[in-house]
Amino acid sequence: MDTIVPKEVDVQTKDDVWYQVRILPYRTTENRLEGLVVTFINIDHIKKAELSLIKSARDLQLLTTIIRDTNDAITVQTFEGKILEWNHGAENMYGYSRSEALKSNIIDYIPEKSREEWYNIVNRISHGEPVKSYKTKRLCKSGKTLDVWLTITLIKCAGGASGTFATTERDISNLETPPPDRLAIETRIARWDTQLIRHAILRGLNRDGQVFFVHNRVYNIQA
Repeated sequence: MDTIVPKEVDVQTKDDVWYQVRILPYRTTENRLEGLVVTFINIDHIKKAELSLIKSARDLQLLTTIIRDTNDAITVQTFEGKILEWNHGAENMYGYSRSEALKSNIIDYIPEKSREEWYNIVNRISHGEPVKSYKTKRLCKSGKTLDVWLTITLIKCAGGASGTFATTERDISNLETPPPDRLAIETRIARWDTQLIRHAILRGLNRDGQVFFVHNRVYNIQA
């Protein structure tokens, strides 16, 4: 009333419905301010769509950060094998830069013996069949072959159609390929003997190994 400037403000009711409130000064024929004209316009669909877009943008930014910073290799590719995305984890794991990968087909990074398996997997996901995570192999730029644990996620458009999918690949070569000097596990069954246990623990520690002591009665375990 004091500024005689029209105002607009978005408000939300207790029922979670959005309205735009317009406040206009009311003038008489003598140009005197006698009151206000208040109009409520339902903008619920517009406001909720706007808030949804803001949330989607935040979620996308968070997802982008996760994909960028994770140590796992994450790729996006078409059913034909064209690589659309290649994160830092993939660069570090396989040695190929993002620009190199985007010019390539994923089949270039799959050993020949594993290609038939890959074709079958892609055929299944292209028909909407779920595929469990599985162990496979990938080729590095250095020529080394890695054992990887691979998870596939189908990417669907708003209409439900899909022509792309994402893969998350973790290097498990250290688990699959033991070092050359690793000794086989030696198992012995014997009566309780503190000296025998002490000797076994010291032997493990002296060779820079790890010692795990398993006790089946926690309440009477001694330090």
